[in-house]
Amino acid sequence: MRMYLIRHGETLWNQEGRCQGFSDIELNKKGVEQAGKLANSLKDEKISAIYSSPLKRAKQTAQAIANLHEKDIIFEDRLKEINQGILEGTIYKDLKNNYKELLEQWFLDPCNLQIPEGESLIVVQERAWRCIEEIIARHNKEEVIVIVSHNLTLLTIICRLLNLELKHFRRLRKDMAAKTIIEFTKHHPVLVGLNDTSHLYL
Repeated sequence: MRMYLIRHGETLWNQEGRCQGFSDIELNKKGVEQAGKLANSLKDEKISAIYSSPLKRAKQTAQAIANLHEKDIIFEDRLKEINQGILEGTIYKDLKNNYKELLEQWFLDPCNLQIPEGESLIVVQERAWRCIEEIIARHNKEEVIVIVSHNLTLLTIICRLLNLELKHFRRLRKDMAAKTIIEFTKHHPVLVGLNDTSHLYL
Protein backbone atom coordinates (compact mmCIF):
# COMPACT_ATOMS: atom_id res chain seq x y z
CA MET A 1 0.00 0.00 0.00
CA ARG A 2 1.14 3.52 -0.80
CA MET A 3 -0.24 6.26 1.41
CA TYR A 4 -0.04 9.98 0.66
CA LEU A 5 -0.25 12.15 3.77
CA ILE A 6 -1.19 15.63 2.58
CA ARG A 7 -1.49 18.92 4.39
CA HIS A 8 -4.13 21.36 3.16
CA GLY A 9 -3.29 24.52 1.23
CA GLU A 10 -2.88 27.99 2.66
CA THR A 11 -5.65 29.92 4.42
CA LEU A 12 -5.90 33.55 5.49
CA TRP A 13 -5.08 32.48 9.05
CA ASN A 14 -1.94 30.70 7.86
CA GLN A 15 -0.97 33.85 6.03
CA GLU A 16 -1.60 35.98 9.12
CA GLY A 17 0.20 33.56 11.44
CA ARG A 18 -2.78 32.65 13.62
CA CYS A 19 -3.39 29.53 15.70
CA GLN A 20 -5.71 27.43 13.56
CA GLY A 21 -7.28 24.33 14.99
CA PHE A 22 -10.98 23.46 14.86
CA SER A 23 -11.83 26.87 13.36
CA ASP A 24 -13.33 26.19 9.94
CA ILE A 25 -11.30 28.49 7.71
CA GLU A 26 -11.41 28.25 3.91
CA LEU A 27 -8.44 28.22 1.57
CA ASN A 28 -7.34 31.63 0.35
CA LYS A 29 -6.53 32.31 -3.30
CA LYS A 30 -3.00 30.99 -2.93
CA GLY A 31 -4.31 27.90 -1.13
CA VAL A 32 -6.72 27.13 -3.97
CA GLU A 33 -3.84 27.39 -6.44
CA GLN A 34 -1.71 25.12 -4.25
CA ALA A 35 -4.50 22.55 -4.08
CA GLY A 36 -4.78 22.57 -7.87
CA LYS A 37 -1.06 22.02 -8.37
CA LEU A 38 -1.06 19.30 -5.73
CA ALA A 39 -3.96 17.53 -7.41
CA ASN A 40 -2.26 17.74 -10.78
CA SER A 41 0.85 16.11 -9.35
CA LEU A 42 -1.28 13.08 -8.44
CA LYS A 43 -3.22 12.85 -11.69
CA ASP A 44 -1.42 9.70 -12.86
CA GLU A 45 -1.76 7.83 -9.57
CA LYS A 46 -4.39 5.09 -9.42
CA ILE A 47 -5.97 6.34 -6.23
CA SER A 48 -8.31 3.89 -4.51
CA ALA A 49 -9.68 6.14 -1.78
CA ILE A 50 -9.44 9.69 -0.45
CA TYR A 51 -9.90 10.41 3.25
CA SER A 52 -10.09 13.92 4.64
CA SER A 53 -10.71 16.03 7.68
CA PRO A 54 -14.13 17.68 7.26
CA LEU A 55 -12.74 21.16 7.94
CA LYS A 56 -13.12 23.38 4.87
CA ARG A 57 -9.41 23.89 4.20
CA ALA A 58 -8.79 20.14 4.08
CA LYS A 59 -12.07 19.43 2.30
CA GLN A 60 -11.27 21.88 -0.50
CA THR A 61 -7.78 20.41 -0.91
CA ALA A 62 -9.17 16.87 -1.02
CA GLN A 63 -11.88 17.92 -3.48
CA ALA A 64 -9.28 19.17 -5.96
CA ILE A 65 -7.74 15.68 -5.94
CA ALA A 66 -11.10 13.91 -6.01
CA ASN A 67 -12.23 15.89 -9.07
CA LEU A 68 -9.39 14.47 -11.17
CA HIS A 69 -10.08 10.90 -10.08
CA GLU A 70 -13.88 10.91 -9.90
CA LYS A 71 -13.74 9.69 -6.33
CA ASP A 72 -15.97 10.46 -3.38
CA ILE A 73 -14.24 11.82 -0.30
CA ILE A 74 -14.57 9.94 2.97
CA PHE A 75 -14.67 12.51 5.77
CA GLU A 76 -13.20 11.63 9.15
CA ASP A 77 -13.57 13.84 12.24
CA ARG A 78 -10.54 12.11 13.76
CA LEU A 79 -8.36 13.69 11.07
CA LYS A 80 -9.14 17.22 12.28
CA GLU A 81 -6.36 19.49 13.52
CA ILE A 82 -5.66 19.79 17.24
CA ASN A 83 -8.33 21.77 19.05
CA GLN A 84 -6.48 24.97 19.98
CA GLY A 85 -9.08 25.93 22.61
CA ILE A 86 -8.50 29.41 24.03
CA LEU A 87 -5.63 29.91 21.57
CA GLU A 88 -7.83 29.71 18.47
CA GLY A 89 -7.27 32.73 16.27
CA THR A 90 -4.40 34.14 18.33
CA ILE A 91 -1.54 35.57 16.29
CA TYR A 92 1.63 33.61 17.07
CA LYS A 93 3.67 36.68 17.95
CA ASP A 94 1.09 37.55 20.64
CA LEU A 95 1.41 34.19 22.39
CA LYS A 96 4.56 35.31 24.23
CA ASN A 97 2.75 38.31 25.70
CA ASN A 98 -0.67 36.81 26.39
CA TYR A 99 0.09 33.15 27.08
CA LYS A 100 3.72 33.14 28.23
CA GLU A 101 3.32 30.31 30.77
CA LEU A 102 1.34 28.15 28.34
CA LEU A 103 3.93 28.73 25.64
CA GLU A 104 6.74 27.67 27.99
CA GLN A 105 4.85 24.45 28.78
CA TRP A 106 4.39 23.84 25.04
CA PHE A 107 8.15 23.87 24.52
CA LEU A 108 8.94 21.86 27.65
CA ASP A 109 6.27 19.15 27.42
CA PRO A 110 4.28 19.53 24.19
CA CYS A 111 2.81 16.02 24.25
CA ASN A 112 0.97 16.32 27.53
CA LEU A 113 0.11 19.99 27.55
CA GLN A 114 -3.67 20.28 27.72
CA ILE A 115 -4.62 23.48 25.93
CA PRO A 116 -7.43 25.06 28.00
CA GLU A 117 -10.76 24.26 26.32
CA GLY A 118 -8.76 22.30 23.73
CA GLU A 119 -6.70 19.13 23.36
CA SER A 120 -3.26 17.75 24.09
CA LEU A 121 -1.00 16.47 21.34
CA ILE A 122 -1.08 12.95 22.73
CA VAL A 123 -4.88 12.90 22.54
CA VAL A 124 -4.68 14.06 18.92
CA GLN A 125 -2.26 11.25 18.11
CA GLU A 126 -4.50 8.65 19.76
CA ARG A 127 -7.60 9.67 17.83
CA ALA A 128 -5.79 10.11 14.51
CA TRP A 129 -3.90 6.84 14.83
CA ARG A 130 -7.09 4.86 15.46
CA CYS A 131 -8.39 6.28 12.19
CA ILE A 132 -5.20 5.36 10.31
CA GLU A 133 -5.26 1.81 11.68
CA GLU A 134 -8.80 1.36 10.41
CA ILE A 135 -7.86 2.72 6.98
CA ILE A 136 -4.86 0.37 6.74
CA ALA A 137 -7.03 -2.61 7.68
CA ARG A 138 -9.66 -1.61 5.10
CA HIS A 139 -7.34 -1.60 2.07
CA ASN A 140 -5.03 -4.13 0.45
CA LYS A 141 -1.31 -3.85 -0.29
CA GLU A 142 -1.82 -2.87 -3.94
CA GLU A 143 -3.90 0.23 -3.27
CA VAL A 144 -2.99 3.92 -3.22
CA ILE A 145 -4.62 5.92 -0.44
CA VAL A 146 -4.74 9.69 0.06
CA ILE A 147 -5.13 11.27 3.50
CA VAL A 148 -5.74 15.04 3.69
CA SER A 149 -5.33 16.56 7.12
CA HIS A 150 -3.48 19.22 9.10
CA ASN A 151 0.00 20.08 10.29
CA LEU A 152 0.13 18.78 13.86
CA THR A 153 -2.25 15.90 13.23
CA LEU A 154 -0.11 14.66 10.34
CA LEU A 155 3.09 15.03 12.35
CA THR A 156 1.65 12.81 15.09
CA ILE A 157 0.69 10.20 12.48
CA ILE A 158 4.14 10.23 10.88
CA CYS A 159 5.78 9.85 14.30
CA ARG A 160 3.65 6.79 15.00
CA LEU A 161 4.31 5.26 11.58
CA LEU A 162 8.07 5.68 12.03
CA ASN A 163 8.06 4.60 15.67
CA LEU A 164 9.40 8.01 16.61
CA GLU A 165 8.57 9.28 20.09
CA LEU A 166 5.96 12.01 19.87
CA LYS A 167 8.17 14.45 21.79
CA HIS A 168 10.44 14.51 18.72
CA PHE A 169 7.72 15.73 16.34
CA ARG A 170 9.62 18.99 15.80
CA ARG A 171 12.30 17.03 13.93
CA LEU A 172 9.76 16.63 11.13
CA ARG A 173 8.23 19.28 8.89
CA LYS A 174 4.92 19.49 7.06
CA ASP A 175 4.49 22.53 4.85
CA MET A 176 1.20 23.59 3.29
CA ALA A 177 0.06 21.46 0.33
CA ALA A 178 3.03 19.13 0.92
CA LYS A 179 3.06 15.40 0.23
CA THR A 180 4.60 12.80 2.51
CA ILE A 181 4.68 9.28 1.06
CA ILE A 182 4.59 6.08 3.09
CA GLU A 183 4.87 2.59 1.62
CA PHE A 184 3.77 -0.37 3.70
CA THR A 185 6.06 -3.38 3.37
CA LYS A 186 5.68 -6.84 4.87
CA HIS A 187 7.69 -5.78 7.89
CA HIS A 188 7.11 -2.07 8.54
CA PRO A 189 6.11 1.27 7.01
CA VAL A 190 8.82 2.96 4.94
CA LEU A 191 9.16 6.72 4.52
CA VAL A 192 9.59 7.23 0.76
CA GLY A 193 9.18 11.01 0.64
CA LEU A 194 8.84 13.70 3.31
CA ASN A 195 7.32 17.16 2.89
CA ASP A 196 7.50 17.21 -0.91
CA THR A 197 6.42 20.61 -2.25
CA SER A 198 8.18 20.42 -5.64
CA HIS A 199 4.81 20.44 -7.43
CA LEU A 200 4.14 23.97 -6.17
CA TYR A 201 7.03 25.40 -8.18
CA LEU A 202 6.27 23.91 -11.58
